[in-house]
Formats: sequence, structure tokens, C-alpha cells
Amino acid sequence: GTHFTLPGDPAKSKAAARKLHGPGLGGMVYANAVAQRMQLLCGGFNVADSGCNYIEDMLERMAPRDPLEEMLIVQAALAHARVLHLTDLANRQSDLEAVRTANEYADKASNTFRRLMLALGEYRRPPRVGPNYTAIGQANIAGQQVVNNGEDRADENATNEQGCQRRELPEALPIDARGLGITPGGGEAGEAVGAVHGAEDARG
Repeated sequence: GTHFTLPGDPAKSKAAARKLHGPGLGGMVYANAVAQRMQLLCGGFNVADSGCNYIEDMLERMAPRDPLEEMLIVQAALAHARVLHLTDLANRQSDLEAVRTANEYADKASNTFRRLMLALGEYRRPPRVGPNYTAIGQANIAGQQVVNNGEDRADENATNEQGCQRRELPEALPIDARGLGITPGGGEAGEAVGAVHGAEDARG
């Protein structure tokens, strides 16, 4: 038996009309789409009432928020019935060209179903875009970090466990106010130099 009933006269009751043109009409079209295959697979089982009940139950579980969502859900169910019909039709073909054609159209129906579900998801969760919207996936916040620009080198024998060790720099040489102690030329040569080398010119 059927559990699909109308709450009054659809011509006079909005609630009855809503149910008839929503799950009622969608269920009847769905049942008609799968009836032939169901009869072949289930030995003449009548799916008219079960189709209406299935669509009504599906709408209750999907919980559409408005008539547009309800229409998308029913259309997705009809696209699903088309996929079932074409897939079963392709399985019954023996000619290679017929198999290819049936499967091609089954794939197109499956793609239609996918687009309808994506449209339903976008309608239920519209993208939030605008100048004041920023999506943050992950934020890694570290503590204070010290950047070494290469002035201090790590010890050559340092390992990951030892870490970087600061090498002590040698102290700067003290400043000698007397200079380097180099005597400029032009002075008199010592006697020893003149005696040994026999320099005639004292500047030599």
C-alpha cells in the first residue's frame, strides 16, 4: 500500500498543492523513469506508490529550506534515475557502438547529477567574498627569533645536539702612540755600515 496522501484538495489547499507538486509530482516522474527497469529486475513489481514515498522521504531527510532547494533535490533524483536507466540499458547491449553510445549518455547524466549537487551545495553555503573577508587556514606563531647574519660562525665540530657555539674573538692590539718605529731616509749612515760596505754616499 501507499503512505503518500494529500492533506486535502490541491485546488483549495496550499499545503496539499505543495505536497502534490513537490514530492508527489517528483515521485511520480521518478517512479515512471525507473518503472521499466524495476519491472524487469523485480518481476513486475509496481513502483508507482513506492516512488512517491521515496521522494517524499528523501526530501524529509535532505530538509530543504525553501522551494528552490526542494526543486534541486528532486531534479537530482530524476538525474539519478536517468543514470540508472541508461546504465542498465548499456549493460543489455551487445553491439559495440550501442554500448558506447549508451555509456556516453549515462556518463553525461552522471555529470548532470554532479552539477546539480554542486549547485545545491553552493546555494546552501554561498561563498563569502568581499573586501572585509579574509580566510585563514593556519597561523603559526613563534616566539622571539634571533637572526644571525654570519658574523659568528658555529664551531666546526658542532652537531645538532651541541648547537651553535660562539667563538671568542681575539682582543684588538693596543694603539702605540710612537708609531711603527720606521726611521725615514736622509739620516747619516753609521760608521759600521760605512766601514763594511764602503759606501761613499752616506744615504746609500
